[in-house]
Amino acid sequence: MKTCNNSYLRLTIVFMYVLFFMAQGITLLAQEWERVKLADYPYSIQFPGKPEVKQKLISTTLGEQGILSVTFKPETDDPVFFYSLQLVEYPEGTYHQDSMELIHKSLDESLLVLAETLKCKVTYQSDIDNHASRIFRLEDSLSKQTVKGKMYLDKDTLIYCFAFTSIEKSLHNNIDHFLDSLQIESN
Repeated sequence: MKTCNNSYLRLTIVFMYVLFFMAQGITLLAQEWERVKLADYPYSIQFPGKPEVKQKLISTTLGEQGILSVTFKPETDDPVFFYSLQLVEYPEGTYHQDSMELIHKSLDESLLVLAETLKCKVTYQSDIDNHASRIFRLEDSLSKQTVKGKMYLDKDTLIYCFAFTSIEKSLHNNIDHFLDSLQIESN
């Protein structure tokens, strides 16, 4: 008799896990993700709705810098408050692909500036894929919010993708879907 009860318990636990993972997958599939091709750029990314696009050109001591901002704020009860993609175009030749030290220093400084701007603390960062990309996590312990993101340096363009959510929802599938959806076309 005891063996039978344990079997039912095991089956119940397995069944609950299967339902949980199916529900996570259905939630992700139920949401319509829109792939946005960034005009004049070899990049595209998916947002869970139609994003707002803003572009401007600023003059700096380095020369003209193009800045593109693509953002989406869900109207529903999405656990992610805000999705953002930011592109900063540096003048041609700013970054030499063989200058690892300059690339790492630029990624370090860019992440610190982002953290200061958002009034957050860097809680995690790690190089990914190659020497010119990084994954990161920022947190604001007062508001209990977190920012998860990725940074890429593609030639002379710095790309930030990040999503804002609460600390307890920071493992939500939509965040990874968004961050992993960036595509960089090869020329």
